[in-house]
Amino acid sequence: MFKYLLCILFCSCATAPEQPTKPTTKKKVKRVLPTWVQDTCKKTKNGYLMVGYGEGNSLATATRQALISSRGDALLCVFGGTYSATTTVQDTNTTSSIQARTQVSFKYKSVNWSGFTKTATPMFFTRNGKNGVYVQYFWTIAAIDEERRRIDALNRQIEKNRAIKEQIKVKDKLIEEQKETLQAIELQEKELRGLEEKTKKALLTLNKLQSKKKHRDKNLKLVIDRLECGTSIHDLMDVIGDPDEYIEDTCEIKASYGKFVVHTHNCKTDSLETAAITRVYSNHGNKNYKIVCGR
Repeated sequence: MFKYLLCILFCSCATAPEQPTKPTTKKKVKRVLPTWVQDTCKKTKNGYLMVGYGEGNSLATATRQALISSRGDALLCVFGGTYSATTTVQDTNTTSSIQARTQVSFKYKSVNWSGFTKTATPMFFTRNGKNGVYVQYFWTIAAIDEERRRIDALNRQIEKNRAIKEQIKVKDKLIEEQKETLQAIELQEKELRGLEEKTKKALLTLNKLQSKKKHRDKNLKLVIDRLECGTSIHDLMDVIGDPDEYIEDTCEIKASYGKFVVHTHNCKTDSLETAAITRVYSNHGNKNYKIVCGR
């Protein structure tokens, strides 16, 4: 009986089926962020706590971007308003750029960051094949106040320079206006000088004519007294020049010389200038002065 039971036991062990093994599963590790990650722009007794975040193909790139982001947040938090920054971080075979356009009068690179220091141990992690990091920094009140005074002084100097620049613009404009006025005055003076020259020439010409006329009038009576029958106005013009006034009618010519008016009358000749002078009148009352030919 014992042998029989032993045989059954061994036979059962030999024919028992194998139990399937459960596959092993890899538990996901939940990333726990430190509490200080949420303490960005947190004011303390002696300064401000700032947190920067960055990522990249390398830890160096991620850390550099975390520093830049924390400084940008610090400017917005401490100084208020907005700031201007254009920073390029060189990564492995890639280039990452951070750009921000703002209205504040200072730039990211113009700030003295010597009092901006790292405090806690950075937290590194990997996400989507890239390295990421959170870094905490501390900016002391003393460093902030010193930088605020420096930036205020810089802004005052900038405003002063801007005011000086505006004054220079106004002066330059005034100088240009004065130059234009001076040019207009010089042009007027040039025109006046030209007019004066023309006037002088005209006066010289007039003086010459008056002098010539005076000389003619001085000898005019002698010439008139010596006129003989047969002398024409043309002959008289050759001797004493052109008359002061010359009036030609159908059969008559009147030529004025000073106080005398010389007449010629002839309807039979084609040229009155070659006709003989008939008489001379005095233009004062149109009285006969001398009968040259005829009655």
